[in-house]
Amino acid sequence: MSTEAERYDLLITGGRVLDPGQGIDESLDIAVIGERIVRMEENLGTAAATRILDASDYLVVPGLIDLHTHVAAGLGELPAGPDAVTPDIAGVLSGVTTVVDAGSVGAANAAGFVDHVASRARSRVIGFLSIGKPGIMHAPEVRSAMDMDVEATVAALRARPDMLRGVKARMISPLLQDYGLDLPRAAGKAAREARVPLMVHVGDIFGDHPIAAEPTPGLLDEVLGERDIIAHACSPRVGALLREGRLIPEAAAARDRGVLFDAAVGRSNFSFEAAKAVLDSGFVPDIISTDLVWS
Repeated sequence: MSTEAERYDLLITGGRVLDPGQGIDESLDIAVIGERIVRMEENLGTAAATRILDASDYLVVPGLIDLHTHVAAGLGELPAGPDAVTPDIAGVLSGVTTVVDAGSVGAANAAGFVDHVASRARSRVIGFLSIGKPGIMHAPEVRSAMDMDVEATVAALRARPDMLRGVKARMISPLLQDYGLDLPRAAGKAAREARVPLMVHVGDIFGDHPIAAEPTPGLLDEVLGERDIIAHACSPRVGALLREGRLIPEAAAARDRGVLFDAAVGRSNFSFEAAKAVLDSGFVPDIISTDLVWS
């Protein structure tokens, strides 16, 4: 019970508090003063609370992190820019406290992302830079080998390590046909030099070209390492993790080395049939993110 001297700005009552990180899964009241949780106990009582929020029949969870979004709205072209939302649409207005932008921008427009998108958001925003200097907002993000600028990417990451925390590459047409594994290798080199994770999109969303299946085993075996991320682990597209409905063996081997796998649902990067095939293989994605691009 609260003491007479304690006054809570907010008391959340009756919710099921679920925090796997602390091993908590029980009905608790949560007392907040300012921006800090000061107590979590059963039946704290309401007399000391300025504001009471009844969370009965709800889950109460720590601030959620969406590891794959596209939140660089405002950095595209007019009159109708490419697919992206603002950070707070994907973030605090959706119950998410931290959003990670997955390659919407690259080294050429990283300053705009940092100064005019991330720094103005109420949500915490982290960016993975596309290895293609223009970024996905100006796809195709690699139009010549010069766009795979490792030096510029590393420089941008080192300039703002508070907001820029990774590198992104997409294994899609027409980049696959033109560059193959050279694309994720360049991204991996930048990631290693900057000491940040590499995220790679697998599954050819632009045409399901047969060639898309060829580099994925090499990507998993040769390019990705510990803390790196495969996006779209449950994709039905050519070049993702399934071959003839079965999980390719390189996926399990990569996981054993510490590679992480993200469902990263998106619009065309997920199907229930593919998800069932992946799960039936005993392979459960490490991460569930949205790949949000629409409000």
